[in-house]
Amino acid sequence: MMMGFVLLKLIVLLLSLSWLNLGLGHRPVGGEQPLEKINILRTTLALHGDASIKASPVLLGLKGEDTEWVDVRLRSASPSVDDWVGVFSPAKFEYCPHLLLSMPLFFLFTLLLLVLASAVRFHSSSCYSATDKKDQPPYICSSPLKPKLKAVSNSVSFANPKAPLYPRLALGKSWNEMTVTWTSGYNIDEAVPLVEWGQSDSTPKQTAAGTLTFSRETLCGMAELLNY
Repeated sequence: MMMGFVLLKLIVLLLSLSWLNLGLGHRPVGGEQPLEKINILRTTLALHGDASIKASPVLLGLKGEDTEWVDVRLRSASPSVDDWVGVFSPAKFEYCPHLLLSMPLFFLFTLLLLVLASAVRFHSSSCYSATDKKDQPPYICSSPLKPKLKAVSNSVSFANPKAPLYPRLALGKSWNEMTVTWTSGYNIDEAVPLVEWGQSDSTPKQTAAGTLTFSRETLCGMAELLNY
């Protein structure tokens, strides 16, 4: 298996959102998708010496695994009920200048993490929702619609340059939902696309098929930002 370096990047942010609360009688507000209100492009620096976050291992899939746990350890001297940790991709926003999608791939309230344990484990499959193949470090932030960056962690990458694996595009449970998974393990120039078809009681036939590639510009275009 080919080994790559800094292939897929994750950003983990610790934010404080006054409109997203944790606790009895609290629930997310602000519409069907409240996290869509977060605009990471408007993040301001507010680094704190008493806040830190670290993710390990830094390289996933060294033994050929297609799933692996990522341990995220965070520390904060003054945690808030509104603080939360989010995973973003890519971590270095300049890979998609001014047009990066602003919503997190995954989030969890920080206070819940600090109460349950000093370490939280995110499954690396949650990282497989991006194919930019760049590094992605975790961050700690606070504030509502305009996050304030409090801490930055190390990057997390995939050893396999062809990861994430298994790409598929399909409709979700609702008319306005779409699911994306990856089917791969090979590069596009190694693929031989075909469609296998025929009656269930006969020998299937194979027909050459075309492919459709979604580039970074396609996924990070202005049309996407307008949806938020």
